[in-house]
Amino acid sequence: MKFHISLPPRPQLISQDSSATLIENSRNASPLVSPELEITEEEFQEQLEAFESKLTLKQTQNGNTDPINETTYENLHHDVESQTTFIGEPHTSTENKKKFHIEEDIDFPEGGLTAYLVVFGSFMGFIPGFGILNVLGVFESYISKNQLAHYSSSSIGWIFSIYGFVTYTSCIFSGLYFDRNGSRVILSVGSALLFSGLMITASCTNYYQFLLALGVMTAFGNGLLMSPLVSVISHYFNKRRGLFASIATLGGALGGVVLPIMLRSLFARVGFEWAMRILSFISLFCLIIAVVLVKERFTTKGEENSIMVYLKVFDFQTLRELPFLFNILGAIFAEIATYSATTYLTSYAISKGFSSSESILLVTLVNIGCIPGKIVTGYLADQLGRFNMIIIATLTTGVVNMALWLPFGSNLTVLYVFAVIYGFTSGSIYSMIPVCCGQTCKTQDFGKRYSTMYFFIAFGVLGGVPCGGAIISNGSAKSYDWFIVFTFIVSLLSALFYGIARYCCVGWRIMQKF
Repeated sequence: MKFHISLPPRPQLISQDSSATLIENSRNASPLVSPELEITEEEFQEQLEAFESKLTLKQTQNGNTDPINETTYENLHHDVESQTTFIGEPHTSTENKKKFHIEEDIDFPEGGLTAYLVVFGSFMGFIPGFGILNVLGVFESYISKNQLAHYSSSSIGWIFSIYGFVTYTSCIFSGLYFDRNGSRVILSVGSALLFSGLMITASCTNYYQFLLALGVMTAFGNGLLMSPLVSVISHYFNKRRGLFASIATLGGALGGVVLPIMLRSLFARVGFEWAMRILSFISLFCLIIAVVLVKERFTTKGEENSIMVYLKVFDFQTLRELPFLFNILGAIFAEIATYSATTYLTSYAISKGFSSSESILLVTLVNIGCIPGKIVTGYLADQLGRFNMIIIATLTTGVVNMALWLPFGSNLTVLYVFAVIYGFTSGSIYSMIPVCCGQTCKTQDFGKRYSTMYFFIAFGVLGGVPCGGAIISNGSAKSYDWFIVFTFIVSLLSALFYGIARYCCVGWRIMQKF
């Protein structure tokens, strides 16, 4: 990050009261309008440290051996920083930090045993959390051919759209609760609901039973888990937030790799009922580790918990912030594109004449691609800019759908290659969505902003998945082709809105890291 700096004239030091005079002269002096210096953040810090050393030496030469006290140096740092402007921003630094909540905190641990254990705990929690989201297509393909074989694709799609809606809607409450009270209670409740929901789903045979047990109860537990597991990473990392958020969400990719293979084998050996029970206990084991290890660094102080407090979280005034508004729109269309595609990918393969085992393997390959996708894009996002990377990822996802899936979907080998590439690009989207949200808000508000964003995403998913199912209709080849075009258009819209959000922050500076 670079700065424009207008430095005040060098203050005159008085030996008897050097510190006070320094601050007074620094505040009263008129800043130089020209020339402006363009330096990096590291150079800025080095110059401050060098200035402090020179000041200490000058004090010693003048006979004042008292070191610069902490208050003096902090005031000096504040005064110089107040005249610092981020390149590409339309207002002053102070105005932009208030408007866009851009943080330059230097007190993040950025590592250490506690931070790494928190990342590992979040990783374990995401194995059943995002992992189950990643294998919804396996559930959809199985029940559509067995328990709910007499229902249309659009009707069955409502179960999974409601799953997404309930999951993302409950995020808004879990995010606010996490901000105010920490992670232990909300993770425990979410774990209990997810475990119970999966156990009940094992015994379901009717449409309404799947809707309530899987689409509502399991989804609600999943939603309570997501916000704390994502938000807690931002308590420990700032500069490397993208990398470690990606590492944590790799748990979902691991679950997406292992769970489809496990379920495919268990469906054939022990049947749907016991397969779901085994999945329930594996999820419970992972979530217990998450509850023990995930711990917040701080909570937001406020009034006591009450229903009104949680109703106040629906603060639509945040939508007046254009970066946040277009960030939400970009995330909505990104989620619709990826969620719809992964939900119907297995059914698509079955419609092409491939076996259930071959079709379920597609889900595994998608999640295998997610693993390097999350790591590589997480690292590049911290180096090149988080918004820059998610724009590239959404564009690439749409192009891959049109270039590989649409023309070559009938070829199993090409379809497998597509699944890996699609997993790489879509996996990076999932890991970048929360990081981009954190880019435009304060750390202590991240849980609330993240949850609010997913509240709106929930409505997009609620309509997006059934819309995809309606396009598929009777499952003909032509219908699936139009569905692929639908995911392509939605991906492009996501990239467009993320681009607008980026423009609101840094303007047309294409090479700017953001």
